[in-house]
Amino acid sequence: MTSYENVIIPIEPLDNLNLTHEKLLDWDFFYSTQRMLSSKEIDMIGDKVKVNRLPDMIYGYNRFYIANRKSNFVMEFNPLDMLDLCNFEERNKRWINTMVIQDNKYSAKEDNPNFIYYIPSDVKVQYHEKWKDLKVDREDVKKLDPTEDWTFSSTYMGTISKLSENRIFSLDTFPDFDVLMSNKNVDIKSTDENLPVNRLGQDNPIVKYMEINLYDDELCDNGVAMGNFRYFIIN
Repeated sequence: MTSYENVIIPIEPLDNLNLTHEKLLDWDFFYSTQRMLSSKEIDMIGDKVKVNRLPDMIYGYNRFYIANRKSNFVMEFNPLDMLDLCNFEERNKRWINTMVIQDNKYSAKEDNPNFIYYIPSDVKVQYHEKWKDLKVDREDVKKLDPTEDWTFSSTYMGTISKLSENRIFSLDTFPDFDVLMSNKNVDIKSTDENLPVNRLGQDNPIVKYMEINLYDDELCDNGVAMGNFRYFIIN
């Protein structure tokens, strides 16, 4: 078994991913927890993200990967993909009705493995009631329809792709990581199986636990938005 420790991978905009590796059975886990982006770096990624306003703090080099070489599968968590799903148009492209999943045994083929099936509720500031009926009698002031979630509430559930096509896991960085790879496609299907919560006990200790921040914002002094996720690796 190969162990990959402190793998360094150049990544946009200006730095490297410093990946730490954990392994359990057929699953490889890689994660990076680094600094937040500088104002210069935030400007550099502005045209790569599908939202007009970016959060105050973006941890652009924080990543988490779950990889399985037998299944040619990788699931990634990163801040830019999470921000993209604050955009309403992007949500609509990926949204599917949960009834379709349940009734028709939905199968997401490789052309759409990153669908979403829920939309967060709207959040309104405390001044909303005062502003909603405000009339402005000026021709140069137009009412615009919102295009994104101002609270950065994302529908993001991770980014799924073929391991063989993920640029992070290229053979230059992981020279023997293709040993078990196949030409399998990523195929996501609905299931009647439940999570094995009975395994969450002392007999199966937690091997690793971590919380990884992706972005933070103070919402113009109207609260706090935090984009992060937690993971457990259980033996």
